[in-house]
Amino acid sequence: AWAGCTRRALRAAVEAGEWIRLQRNRYIRGDVWEQLWPEGRHLAAIVAAHAEMTTGSSVFSHESAAVLHGLPQYRHAFGSLHVTVTRDGAMPSRAGLFRHRDALSAADVVMIDGIRCTSLERTVYDLARTVGAEVALSAADAALRRIAGGPGAEYRVDVAEAWRAGMLSRASESPGARGVRRACEVLDLADGRAESPGESVSRLRWHQAGFRDLVVQPIVSLSTGQRRCDLAIGELRAFFEFDGRVKYLDLDMRGGRSAEQVVVDEKVREDEIRAVTGWRVLRAVDEDIASSASFAAYLARFRIR
Repeated sequence: AWAGCTRRALRAAVEAGEWIRLQRNRYIRGDVWEQLWPEGRHLAAIVAAHAEMTTGSSVFSHESAAVLHGLPQYRHAFGSLHVTVTRDGAMPSRAGLFRHRDALSAADVVMIDGIRCTSLERTVYDLARTVGAEVALSAADAALRRIAGGPGAEYRVDVAEAWRAGMLSRASESPGARGVRRACEVLDLADGRAESPGESVSRLRWHQAGFRDLVVQPIVSLSTGQRRCDLAIGELRAFFEFDGRVKYLDLDMRGGRSAEQVVVDEKVREDEIRAVTGWRVLRAVDEDIASSASFAAYLARFRIR
């Protein structure tokens, strides 16, 4: 029996979708599972796998550690759980685990809610080496935002640059290793002033398109006070705003305003920015930044070379 059920009844419940099997002896209710975001499902799988682990030679790492740290991973398709095993440790044999063999220093391992995982810095470094730039940069920006301060707080450029130097130094210790060059590119571009994964990926798209004079969260002085834009593109004399749908649909972000009023307020703000600075204001939505190809089509619509 399991939790008051016979094995036959439990098997029938799993087949019917009433319970979801995460690991041996570890299940979650189907209705709860359906309500979880991908990160929440991955976290539930981590907790289930951790409860079944019997050795201490492995720690959760990569995408799994990022979930434990609460780092965003832009449109990431979660699959297996990721663990890193020290070079002299036993490799765990368990379904749904992707095992990495690597050296981990004591500083590379932390405990979050009783679960061992790689540190924030090591997790960002591992992601930068192994996943797409969109996922890696959204996580790196969020990590740097915690370390150096972000929106709503003074951004400490000195702290951010010290962090970047330390991360690049880590990468330099493994020249030629798989993914290190890609990691350096992500770390060079990371900026904790980005307020969302959408803003992080937007900056990546502009960078991939060859633009380099990019300023994150520039401040413009208007009659109603100082306002921030998501990005300034110096080569174009343009400000850029990423319009995630949450800005219009989320009640808290609307601050009690209707979606229509948010649109009107944004239009008024945009008109004043153009009048005060003489710069264009460009806007993009999720579909525009979804891929390099979709962003190229976005640039073509605005005749941007």
